[in-house]
Amino acid sequence: MLLVLLMSVVRVTNMYAQTDNPYMFYLLYSDYQVCEQKILHQGESAANTIQCQQLPPDEFRITYEYFDRNGGERRNGYLTMAQNEKEGFQVFFREQEKTRNLRIEVSPFKNSQNEVIQHSLYWEDFFTAINNAKGAPGAPDALSEALIPYTGEIQTTTIGHNKVFYVELKSTKNQTPGEYTSTIKVFDGDEEFDEKTITIRVWNFALPETHYSEVVMGIYDCNSSYNANRSIFTLNGIAADEGGNVSEADLPMAKRILDGYQECLLDHGVSPYELPRWIMNDDPKAAELAMADLRRKVFSIPVNHSHYNTNNGNFSSDAIATINQYKDIVYNNPFLKDKAFFYPRDERALNEGNLLTAMMERLQELWPGCHAVSPFDTDYSQTTAILNGKTDILCPNQDLFNPYKQNYDVKQSNYLDFIDRDNHPNRFRTWRYQGDALCGGTYFWISPLSTVGVMRRVPFWQQYLMNSDGWLHWNCAYLPDNWEKNTLPASSGIQTGNGDGVLLYPGTMFGQALKHL
Repeated sequence: MLLVLLMSVVRVTNMYAQTDNPYMFYLLYSDYQVCEQKILHQGESAANTIQCQQLPPDEFRITYEYFDRNGGERRNGYLTMAQNEKEGFQVFFREQEKTRNLRIEVSPFKNSQNEVIQHSLYWEDFFTAINNAKGAPGAPDALSEALIPYTGEIQTTTIGHNKVFYVELKSTKNQTPGEYTSTIKVFDGDEEFDEKTITIRVWNFALPETHYSEVVMGIYDCNSSYNANRSIFTLNGIAADEGGNVSEADLPMAKRILDGYQECLLDHGVSPYELPRWIMNDDPKAAELAMADLRRKVFSIPVNHSHYNTNNGNFSSDAIATINQYKDIVYNNPFLKDKAFFYPRDERALNEGNLLTAMMERLQELWPGCHAVSPFDTDYSQTTAILNGKTDILCPNQDLFNPYKQNYDVKQSNYLDFIDRDNHPNRFRTWRYQGDALCGGTYFWISPLSTVGVMRRVPFWQQYLMNSDGWLHWNCAYLPDNWEKNTLPASSGIQTGNGDGVLLYPGTMFGQALKHL
């Protein structure tokens, strides 16, 4: 892992208690969700979360400096980024002594030839956590989440509370490699009272213009019993049943919501693995165009284990009709056929190898040469042996590469096998998934910060380093049934019930216009 994480801190006597300084001023690697009131420190839980994202080879690990609990100032920080990449960091400020009219200034990031990296400024508003739909406890403190454009407005400080700003950088595809330096100054009104320096190191290679990774997320929970997608409708006043189905009267609005949601995902390089349920029935040509959309890397045929009858060894008549409906559109089009995949079973391959074998044999009869994925979090070598010849998309849990759990040599072996899949006789496409454990949960909110932002960014560099084709998320449509201003469910941004991510927050609360709806 090549990302570098360094923190710049002022001298403190005890990071877990009131310090002798009138304030705390840090530059942090982006983008932590910082609590509004808790003191910032390198909490153990946060450190473990970072470690869970590290890979076995030492040269790929993230590095960072610990906060020094016994005093001792750390050096100013630096970040690294490629050409044609967005990167960023946070300016964290905690008041210890008095109320201030706080504002910040960030000078241009310049190299020795006075060339610059473009940057934008934001301030972060805080959300208060509430109990979520499954009754999980709310977070003990508000978290910074919303990024609001910052143009120098005064942010009034309160003793014992935190203020957080975000600095986003965007390098060009021809950005001159090397180091770019900026000075971050903090002011009380017009009086400057502190400053820090940060250096951005730009590598000598550019990221591609398009999204190269197959990032896949579900809108419907077609492979699960959690039925978590209902609230994306109920949030907008549309009644939905346990399957997410809505009434005929509400269908036009439901279509607008899902169409806009899909556009949002596709614009950001995420392929929803389901097409909206009505599109196949309403207009096969529109379905074909949706499948062919160059932004959509893959799409699933919504048939899985729940449609399979173990007594007769066959899928239901409705499932077979669905398969033929998709097959009629894509089977004679190699471009579309290669995008289509089945998601027959989730995390059961090791325990249900015979069932998976039987399902896949029948699917191959119904759709010769079909692609399929069955994510797993069980023993890597045993499970890949079972999947070999049955599915052609290998999708292990990220935790199977985590060197901090179980045996380092085993995790190293898993890692080397995964990145070498190109050379196997029966080549797998390789996806990975994060799973609940590595996304964190309310446990990490007892710490002054949540590292979920870091976890959002790290996997995409790992995609490159691990020679991986894609990244799978279970579901992205879990939103609360209701919320108050500046309030999110306790799971938002960390996990979605039993899933991996929430991609939307109510930006209209902060004057942000909806793009698609």
